[in-house]
Amino acid sequence: MSEIFQSGFRLGACFVDPKQGLIRRSDGAERVTPKAMEILLRLVETPEKLVERESLMEAGWGDQAGHEDALTRCIAELRHALGDHHDHPEYIQTVPRRGYRLVAPIDLGDDAERPAEKPTTYWDELQRRDVVRTSLAYAALAWLIIEVATVIGGIFDLPAWALRVVVITAIVGFPIVVALSWAVQRTSKGLALDMPVMEDAPPAPAARARRVDYVIIIALSIAVSFLLYREFRPGSEPPLLPENSVAVLPFDMLSDHAEDE
Repeated sequence: MSEIFQSGFRLGACFVDPKQGLIRRSDGAERVTPKAMEILLRLVETPEKLVERESLMEAGWGDQAGHEDALTRCIAELRHALGDHHDHPEYIQTVPRRGYRLVAPIDLGDDAERPAEKPTTYWDELQRRDVVRTSLAYAALAWLIIEVATVIGGIFDLPAWALRVVVITAIVGFPIVVALSWAVQRTSKGLALDMPVMEDAPPAPAARARRVDYVIIIALSIAVSFLLYREFRPGSEPPLLPENSVAVLPFDMLSDHAEDE
């Protein structure tokens, strides 16, 4: 299989690049984990034939046992990258309680054409690294903290410099959070510098992205609630004038002659 690692191969409508760990489709490219790629290459060795689960686990994890769930995750990752579906398989067919079968046609020739890819823009890279979502979540949380500090400062008569410290800290922390979101990727083995693909890592950040969206929505909702509370809370009417005060009112023109104004 060494020649496959060098040149890659076409699988159905996709192009598999094992060396880069990529599966390229006409609508983009998906990176898969090394274990998932090993499982795919094991299926490629015997196309259209059943490959037992034990054989696949041995190909991915050797003689180690207890990796059935990991194998299932790898198959799900491959299906996601290939655009395949469990109920209507066009690439990987499941044989219940036995194993899997590769049903897509394979082209291992040198003329295997790579599908055209969408150009990767700077905006796409920001979205892939969750920089946009993280920035919005930080902005929402910072706003919430400032609103809470303002309300608490009014209740406890905190000095003005305390609120300024909170605002300055929130502003200074924003570029730091953006830089960390760009440089650090969260994997199943912890945080890593620009290493979104590791062994047994989840295939896609969709679940994490949804959690970040929930954080943004909740933070904005709480911040708006605090803002409304501060504006319309009981006792927020303008203070009454002190007892010893003078009010100057405009004079009325009582003369019929305009020159007397």
